[in-house]
Amino acid sequence: MTRIAICDDDQTFADALARKIAGLLPSADVKLFGSAKELARYVTADAAPDIAFIDIRLGRADGIRLVKGLFEGRDTKVIYVTAYMEYCTDVYETEHCYFLTKPVTDEKLENALRKACTELGGRKSTVVLAQKGSAVRLPADDILFFESNYRKVTAHTDRREITIYSTISGIIEMTDGRFIQCHKSFLINLNRVSSMELTYFVLDNGAHVPISRGMAAETRKKFFAFLEG
Repeated sequence: MTRIAICDDDQTFADALARKIAGLLPSADVKLFGSAKELARYVTADAAPDIAFIDIRLGRADGIRLVKGLFEGRDTKVIYVTAYMEYCTDVYETEHCYFLTKPVTDEKLENALRKACTELGGRKSTVVLAQKGSAVRLPADDILFFESNYRKVTAHTDRREITIYSTISGIIEMTDGRFIQCHKSFLINLNRVSSMELTYFVLDNGAHVPISRGMAAETRKKFFAFLEG
């Protein structure tokens, strides 16, 4: 599911934009934020939206500065939105994938979403795990599975194990469709699966990862959908 944030202090415009996005991407999870502070409270160290529509003028706040503070160095695809053309050069101070001017036409919105989704398709080839003030960047397919234990999650890789303070839901926010949850405590990399048995996966290194009874049907559905491409 693509997570989309709209941060705009014009509620009427934001509502209309959300409806248009829902029409173009029905499976997207679209959330609206009326201020920079609201969006800042939503974005965490573990999770950020996949795509963010950011108004450059947010009351007294500066949307460009907001992007610098929240999304610099992250995978979020930023689409700037403004009614003021004089800001069109300022946006290049930050990473962004599109610039829209109000009123936003359906064609321009579709182009912006297409570009953002195309770029997202090539992202998350790595997973960044933050620990003790530092961060470890791992190639996604070096990770066999994630295992949670209370408020800690361990990434099991071919060569080592890395434990951070997080939750399975927090890890899901950072990963792509190759990772699925097959148990309340396990998130598995389908690219590393050799076979799926009734109650567990067998990985290409011989490890077994359990499949819970409650998640078995949905896990099997996702596994075969993944195999079909």
